[in-house]
Amino acid sequence: MPVVTFTNLRLLVSSNGQAGDRDASLRLGSEGLQVVDGTQTLHSAAYQEIIGLFHSHSREPRWTTPGGTSAPVAKAGGKFSFLKGAPDWITVRTKNVFIPLRVPDDDLDRVIAALEARTSTKIVHTR
Repeated sequence: MPVVTFTNLRLLVSSNGQAGDRDASLRLGSEGLQVVDGTQTLHSAAYQEIIGLFHSHSREPRWTTPGGTSAPVAKAGGKFSFLKGAPDWITVRTKNVFIPLRVPDDDLDRVIAALEARTSTKIVHTR
């Protein structure tokens, strides 16, 4: 499969108990994915390392636990985040890390389709 890159995404990052987001692009290669900001690689994972794909339309990225309940990946936003609309999140889960990406509406279906095709994993829609 050819390399596909989605730009204008936001990666949720957490540091010292504070959450924020940063510009990111998702590059889907032949063997794995990379989340990059310019030339800096922020995350990378081989497709066989991915154990779950989750979509949530919520203020914070969510995933579904093995027990079937929905849980937040991380807290997003500041004290006025309740005034913003609920964005779409795609969270890629590996054994070691969650990679929460805020995806623009116009790219959502294409990102989901590309990830499902390359990982052979169906996305789980969370609430």
